[in-house]
Amino acid sequence: MTDSPDLHPKKLSIMEKLVGDEKTHSLENRVFNLISLLVIFIGTSTAVLNFFLGNPVREIMLSAISAIAALVFYVASIRYYYDRYLRTPIVVFFLIILSVAWLTNQGLQGNTPLFFIILFTASTILLRFPYNALWLSLSFIVVLLLLTTEWAKPELILPYLSESHRQIDVSVSIILSLIFNAAMVHLVVKEYQKERLRSEKLYQQTLHDKETLQQALANIKVLEGILPVCSFCKKIRDENNEWHAVEDYISSHSKAAFSHSYCPECAQKHFPDYYDK
Repeated sequence: MTDSPDLHPKKLSIMEKLVGDEKTHSLENRVFNLISLLVIFIGTSTAVLNFFLGNPVREIMLSAISAIAALVFYVASIRYYYDRYLRTPIVVFFLIILSVAWLTNQGLQGNTPLFFIILFTASTILLRFPYNALWLSLSFIVVLLLLTTEWAKPELILPYLSESHRQIDVSVSIILSLIFNAAMVHLVVKEYQKERLRSEKLYQQTLHDKETLQQALANIKVLEGILPVCSFCKKIRDENNEWHAVEDYISSHSKAAFSHSYCPECAQKHFPDYYDK
């Protein structure tokens, strides 16, 4: 006795549990969940790093707020499927956070430009056209304003405590940025490969169905049109001008089969002695 597949569902991997099962979560939802998880990881890592480096409380708070906000977005998405309503808010929120971090993390020489690259990547993936183009343009404008501010009013840019603090922070941020972008590329490529495999399977199934249909049509024989029948012997003329008995013609041009008997009138006519009136 074989077990029903419904009684033993496929065990989900850790990634599927964290990001969402593809059977119950759309690709957009899973992408949103993955981005939120990565931001939680980045925010938590930078908060811990800032704490151990003895950086100002404002830096720890910025990282902690980012991680907590990403956690809220993640729960709302994976449990309640609110990702469609949260895509724009999450981009706006982190655009504000990164703008503040630019001013507090030594501007262009700090780690914030790396996180702006992450924001650009996330915006392109999360938002649909033309909204992604709109927010990318807005983000570019914000970055240009920050660069102008740093050039015109350098006193507004708060430096690191020391050069070693800056180097450590930037080095860790480079690694985190690479992890984020690698995860995004991996997810997109993986989904592309799945979609390509599904398309190939669908194409092969279409070819198989077409061959089955053609074979079925080839085996179907239908009588149609005008059949030339002899007025005396009732034979039927075929397309080669040959005459055939009714039974032979219909049997060769359809799936019908004949079994011979006699009707009451013929029985009276041909067997009058045996026919029971």
